[in-house]
Amino acid sequence: MAEKVHEVLRQAASFESTINYKKVGDQIGVHYFSRQMDYVLDLVDRTYYPKYRCIITALVVRKKEGTSGRGFYRMARRLGFEVQDFDIDFWESQRENAMRALTDD
Repeated sequence: MAEKVHEVLRQAASFESTINYKKVGDQIGVHYFSRQMDYVLDLVDRTYYPKYRCIITALVVRKKEGTSGRGFYRMARRLGFEVQDFDIDFWESQRENAMRALTDD
């Protein structure tokens, strides 16, 4: 499942775009507002952070707000970042790093 999400994120990055949770869920067959989606996105970050050294799920955003949700920040703290929920500067830097990493891959 992590590989499927990775490919979805690579496609979004190739268009220099983010993708909302619902579209990711639709593409991988998981309801976007579920524990399974949280688990899958966490799995993606645990799997790919060592390779890219950034949080590639920063490309997954809430449709209305256009930014990542609380789970993104929770994972960032698990990865060792000292960040508060909805720190936009942190999210923007991770989003840019993710786009660069995924398009250079």
